[in-house]
Amino acid sequence: MQAQRPPIAEVLNRYSDTLMTLKGVIGTGIGLVDDRPCIKIFIEKDDLDILAVLPEFLEGWPVDAQCTGPASPQ
Repeated sequence: MQAQRPPIAEVLNRYSDTLMTLKGVIGTGIGLVDDRPCIKIFIEKDDLDILAVLPEFLEGWPVDAQCTGPASPQ
């Protein structure tokens, strides 16, 4: 039996500002990993120092890091 977890959007809202303060993190969102909802953390580059500080789960939701390259204004 799986414990109840809060809605993923609420969890993302609670943690997004904190995640954005981490060096190398350029965005957050909701996505899919293995066809299941997850919290996406977008990073500038695949860097073990960045990946080491990212959580694997937030309030029961899996976290997936995705390297997107540097962000630039449009």
